[in-house]
Amino acid sequence: MRHWILAETNYGHVRDQAYDVAVLPLGATEPHNLHLPYGTDIFEADQIAARVGEAAWNLGARVVVLPTIPFGTQTNQHAFPLAMNLYPSTLCRVISDLVESVHRAGISKVLILNSHGGNEIKSTLRELVGGPVHLFLCDWFRSISADVQAELFTDPGDHAGEMET
Repeated sequence: MRHWILAETNYGHVRDQAYDVAVLPLGATEPHNLHLPYGTDIFEADQIAARVGEAAWNLGARVVVLPTIPFGTQTNQHAFPLAMNLYPSTLCRVISDLVESVHRAGISKVLILNSHGGNEIKSTLRELVGGPVHLFLCDWFRSISADVQAELFTDPGDHAGEMET
């Protein structure tokens, strides 16, 4: 059992643990060309969050990885079937409600690990600034420098490109 992953642990462990930080993975459900599944952004968010959570846990951090939000903002993909959209105001409300739940559990820091370019949530962070929870945002796909991308990929691309594939 990976105790840092909320969906895999149990109430007995959570009740006895004083978490300092929660990781909230944020994905999307949308087409990724013809070769990748609709859940690509979810799978990436799940895996990155789990690995980051494990590394932090093994270093002694009291971290909990929340379940990935599987839907994001798809306002530019309405023409594609089953591109599941949450309008920015809805996504803001979902994140705000989850941050409130985390706060009620005694957690004062939340890292939002975003895995979808359409999830522009800086305005959400601005609305929540000054509240009881410190929020941090990581768009993992924007945090890999161009020189590292050039080392790893022939043509990194962006949506459904080599890096995401």
